[in-house]
Amino acid sequence: IGENDFPHLEQLSLPKGVVGGTDHKFLRISDVPEVMQAIYRLKDRVLSYYEWDSLWLSLSDRSSDWYDDCISSELQLHPPFSVELVQAGTRHGWRWYGRSYTGTISHSCVGTASCEINWLDPEPDRESSDYENYEQKLQQLEQEINFYRGYLQPPTEGEYNRICREFIDRS
Repeated sequence: IGENDFPHLEQLSLPKGVVGGTDHKFLRISDVPEVMQAIYRLKDRVLSYYEWDSLWLSLSDRSSDWYDDCISSELQLHPPFSVELVQAGTRHGWRWYGRSYTGTISHSCVGTASCEINWLDPEPDRESSDYENYEQKLQQLEQEINFYRGYLQPPTEGEYNRICREFIDRS
């Protein structure tokens, strides 16, 4: 989708089966960056297109990139197969994430286990009025980058299994 396509478009609602539509399931991890760029290009032109954080996208369990969860008595770590749009101040991006549960069943800690953020626009100028707001929100977002630090997309199945083993060995 180009910047000058659909100049009179006022509203866009894409159904589940359409790429980029709400609750879309991707067949390949490699398809996601291009779709996220297209959604971002539309965001400024079509204000009612989506609430920036209300889009539900994920990897299909029929994808050749899909693998099973790591589950043990110490850890239940879902692979980061969901995609979420994020915003820190005026800066927009997206990331892959999953859920994690650590500890015993009766005393578990639930959290988000996300990959690094794929930014869609530049960091605000340090002198801008938005920079402090950006920094605060960025710190919150970065606290959720734990298991997958250094990954911009889901790790391979082998890397994921290594991450799980390392966590369990430390427990």
